[in-house]
Amino acid sequence: LTMLIMWAMPFYDEKFADKVKISDLVPPSLVAIVLGTVVEWTIIRPSGGQTRTVGETASIDGDFLHRSTVDETRLPRWHFPLVPEDAHWGVMITYAVSLCLVGLIESVMTLQAVDTITETLPSAFRSNQECVAQGLSNALCGVFGAMGGDAMIGQSTINVMNGARGRLSAMTAGVFMVLFIVI
Repeated sequence: LTMLIMWAMPFYDEKFADKVKISDLVPPSLVAIVLGTVVEWTIIRPSGGQTRTVGETASIDGDFLHRSTVDETRLPRWHFPLVPEDAHWGVMITYAVSLCLVGLIESVMTLQAVDTITETLPSAFRSNQECVAQGLSNALCGVFGAMGGDAMIGQSTINVMNGARGRLSAMTAGVFMVLFIVI
């Protein structure tokens, strides 16, 4: 449904809209999210369909701002992960290297896709800078018990296609994600 909307709105504007283009007024990605939510709550859930939510997958109750002491907060603490003595290091390193390579490749592909959309010349320095920053941040995530990440091609592409050209859109997405989780 999402891909159909994202394809159909610009196609409709190109073929049928004379004066006012719908995709100039409302981004197709926003229309897709709203329609997907409406379908979920009006068709799928009333008919007994089960869609797993984030709250059912992991605790997201946050409540950081309403705690009286640091000990009562649910924020992660600095620690080195406990690894059992009989750990299978070969398996762990294999998975770590595989995930590292997948993340690096996706991040560089995202950077190239954004460069293509914005018609910016590619830069080896920016690719290297992205890879080093991602590696350091993922290593730091490990000591807080967090899950590592990489560049999101979908979010980056949608942001750029809807007019984002600076770091404000990425920063805004990060701030809202933290607010959704912590509060």
